[in-house]
Amino acid sequence: MTPSQLAKELRLDAATVTGILDRMEKSDLLERVNNRQSRRSVSIHLLERGVRLREPVERAVSAANCAMTLGF
Repeated sequence: MTPSQLAKELRLDAATVTGILDRMEKSDLLERVNNRQSRRSVSIHLLERGVRLREPVERAVSAANCAMTLGF
């Protein structure tokens, strides 16, 4: 997935996603891999640490969404 595809999926602007990806990369959660056919394009890939955190983060987000919509 490219950063622009992720931004579209999350309905965020590209600058916001870039900042988030920068912080995740510094925390060794993901890496950006250059596209072999287009030097201007990169893909984002979770590293091992990011993969390990994915499930607990998804559970926490789901719980927060349930709590915030309780009673609607």
